[in-house]
Amino acid sequence: MENNNGYEPQLIDLRNLVKNYRTGSGEVNVLKEINLTIGPGEFVSVMGPSGSGKSTLINMITGIDRPSGGEVLVDGQMVHTMSEDELARWRGRSIGVIFQFFQLIPTLTILENIILPMDFCGKFSSRERSQRAMRLLERVGIPEQADKLPSTLSGGQQQRAAIARALANDPPLLVGDEPTGNLDRHTAAEMFSLFESLREEGKTILIVTHDRELSERTRRVIHLLDGSIEKDHPAAAQSALPEDQQRAMPLPPLANSSHRKITDAHRSHRCVSIPAQGTDPGRDTPRGQAGGGRGGRENGKAGLQ
Repeated sequence: MENNNGYEPQLIDLRNLVKNYRTGSGEVNVLKEINLTIGPGEFVSVMGPSGSGKSTLINMITGIDRPSGGEVLVDGQMVHTMSEDELARWRGRSIGVIFQFFQLIPTLTILENIILPMDFCGKFSSRERSQRAMRLLERVGIPEQADKLPSTLSGGQQQRAAIARALANDPPLLVGDEPTGNLDRHTAAEMFSLFESLREEGKTILIVTHDRELSERTRRVIHLLDGSIEKDHPAAAQSALPEDQQRAMPLPPLANSSHRKITDAHRSHRCVSIPAQGTDPGRDTPRGQAGGGRGGRENGKAGLQ
């Protein structure tokens, strides 16, 4: 769908994005003049060797870290200009983050882990939250695990629960930093099948992966090298299609989807993003640099006000 200016709207728009870090030996340029757009409903994978800037790129998009230069627009929001308080509210409603090591709160049941982001954001009524959490568990295929603690679940089951949690507030964008990196090959393939079905429902999905075979199951592959985009092309399966069918727009989103601009009324809620304790958002940064991770993650509640 085009806007009045004839341009197709973009969910993610990075303009001349630069990220530098200072070290004892000088300044390190981690991202170099990145220009990238990702439209609604795309399923995109980011690949590249360690240190190429993949995790830093994700941190820029999610607002975990700030650019040294350039602009970051996500769903119409100028992320790089937002305050910490604004970022916390926006991130909790607009982005679902899926971590490699799940990051479920160990003392809460699976159902409680999924309800928690809804409690923080106040998007649904108290009664709706529990019902929605159960529907999400059914959606990812583990409703029978609702009352169990994370430690009693397999790795695949925990990642399914983490995906359900990422969907709790019905964000238009799902972002995963190596979401299958801690899973066996069969379970990783199952997770990608789930991502594919979510894309068909209108979600935009962006993942970092080292697995070339799995990346070819996405619609588009972006290769980073030394902080720059080396290649940006349709995945192999898409390349085999006629040009007019490549990266075809998905089915319309389900009713009540959040696949829309976030309104001022939504931003007024004091919302926080989901727990991220134990993560290492600065993997692309030089050793000893924080690379992000604000807002009290050590307490298991990123951005809790």
